[in-house]
Amino acid sequence: MLSRFKVGLQIGLIGVIALLGLVVVGALYSNSLSQTEENVVAEQGALEEERLMSEIQIDLLGLRRHEKNFFLRLDPKYIASHDSTSKKANEDMEKLLSLTEDKAAKDLLVAIQAGVGQYLSAFHNVVEDYKEVGLTKEEGLQGKLRASVHEIEGVLKKYDDAVLKSSMLMMRRHEKDFMLREEDKSIEDLKKESANFAKVLEASLLPVEEKPGISKQLDAYVKAFGELAGVTLRKKEDTAKLSSIYREIEPKLNEYIALVQKQYQEAKEHASAEQSEITRFMYLSLSAVAVLTFLLALLIGRAISAPIVRMTDVMRTLANGNLSAVVPDSHRKDEIGQMAAAVQVFKDKAIEAEALRGEQKALEIRAVADRKASMNGIADSFERQVMGVINSVSSCATELQGSAESLSTISDRTNRQVVSVAGATEEASFNVQTVAAATEELVSSVAEINRQICATSAKTQEASAEAVRANQVVSELQTTAQEIGAVVTLIDDIAAQTNLLALNATIEAARAGDAGKGFAVVANEVKRLAEQTGKATEEIRGKISNIQDMANTSAHAVDSIALMVRQASEGANIIASAAEEQGAATAEIAKSINEASNGTREVAENITGVAEASSEAGRMASEVLSASSELSRQSEKLRQEVQSFISGIRH
Repeated sequence: MLSRFKVGLQIGLIGVIALLGLVVVGALYSNSLSQTEENVVAEQGALEEERLMSEIQIDLLGLRRHEKNFFLRLDPKYIASHDSTSKKANEDMEKLLSLTEDKAAKDLLVAIQAGVGQYLSAFHNVVEDYKEVGLTKEEGLQGKLRASVHEIEGVLKKYDDAVLKSSMLMMRRHEKDFMLREEDKSIEDLKKESANFAKVLEASLLPVEEKPGISKQLDAYVKAFGELAGVTLRKKEDTAKLSSIYREIEPKLNEYIALVQKQYQEAKEHASAEQSEITRFMYLSLSAVAVLTFLLALLIGRAISAPIVRMTDVMRTLANGNLSAVVPDSHRKDEIGQMAAAVQVFKDKAIEAEALRGEQKALEIRAVADRKASMNGIADSFERQVMGVINSVSSCATELQGSAESLSTISDRTNRQVVSVAGATEEASFNVQTVAAATEELVSSVAEINRQICATSAKTQEASAEAVRANQVVSELQTTAQEIGAVVTLIDDIAAQTNLLALNATIEAARAGDAGKGFAVVANEVKRLAEQTGKATEEIRGKISNIQDMANTSAHAVDSIALMVRQASEGANIIASAAEEQGAATAEIAKSINEASNGTREVAENITGVAEASSEAGRMASEVLSASSELSRQSEKLRQEVQSFISGIRH
């Protein structure tokens, strides 16, 4: 059936089937890509939800950090940071709400958002409590409380009433206890002590006109403390509420994160399962297309190859001279049928050629006889002309070989002499270069010595200047020590006078009896301090004397050092001048040696050129000798070939 179609069409059918299979597979692949994109979108959505939830967690931790920083430092900038972070957290939650499609996750997120709103409201309540109390000691209720108590303390300083002062200190102590512990007990203790203060004030010896003002300030102080205590306790409750609200948010956050992670994992597993199924189906489809294409190619291949094999056998039979073979498949409509027709034409032409071949053979026999007679004449003429030329070439080659041998001998002798001269020149050049190198090292050494001497001279000059400055410092130290000695003497005089005054105070205290006991204790203490001051001034005077002695010694030593430094500097200058002269002479020697080295180097280079030229001449002579020998051999070979050629023509 396939023999009715062209071979190209049959082969094209294989491509069409394969193409259709690829189109089907491509459609399946496109569908799988669409499904994969949907899975990737779902997976990315779950991943984005998880990322936003992580951002919200970070935002909430930032809120807690700003909260703690504000409570510790009471700096308003942390309130602004808290507000900024809360705004970002709300924006992230709104984004997450717009992405979330699962009802359970959305309900959890709404609950978290509501909890965050309660937390922010509670935080602002605590901030207002702190502001009402006062962010600093001078602000709010703290400032009001301090102003009241400072007015009372200012009045009490005018009068030496120890009982009132003690009661005032007890109230301040209860105030501080409350500020530290925030307990109701401290409030009651302060109220009791304020009542006690009022009683003591009534019974005190303070002027009558001062008492109403103090009582008024006491009432203001107690009232301010009551307000401060109330706000502080409320702040404590609001702070506890703040922590409680955040603790309620945390489990919901964890639950939402677990839910989102579960959704992400499920989406990932679903995408992986679908991808595996699509891959398996793709492999099956490709395998089916490949098998179908292979079977079709096998069928068409056999339909084409079998007649071609038969045609090949027939053509081989015809080529072997058997013109009776029958050409098969001439009835086909495809290229194989056309090939069979062509083979049939070849067979017919071969039969005609066989008939012509007999006639051609007779003509060839007659032509051979004519050609042989003609070739003998040509051979005789060729032998006469070519053999003369060959003999001339052979003679010239022999003469050329003799000349080349003489040239080669002369070149070898010249080369040996040049090598000897080159060796001597190289040795002289090496010696000169060695001396030049040693001289250059000497020049470098002299230059280095000169540089070191110059550096040493500069250092000695710097040392001399430093010695002068050190001498000035030592002189200033001596002057300062003398001034300190004068001050110490003055302190000693003051201590003596203080001691005398303390003695007089002790005597007066003894005269006063019991009333002067406290004053006597103070006087004794002043006397003891005055004696210690006297002892200290004696020790200082001794130390200053030692400093003055050491300063004098240092001054003499610095003068000696300065003298030696100047002498060393002068010696270094003399050595530097000598080193410069030596360096100039050495440089001149190095210059002369370098010129000699350059001369020997040029001689060596010229000798090397002569050696190379001599070697080249020897090589050329060898080549000429070799060429002449080869020419002799080739001329002899040519003579033999010509004789063989002529013999072949004649026979």
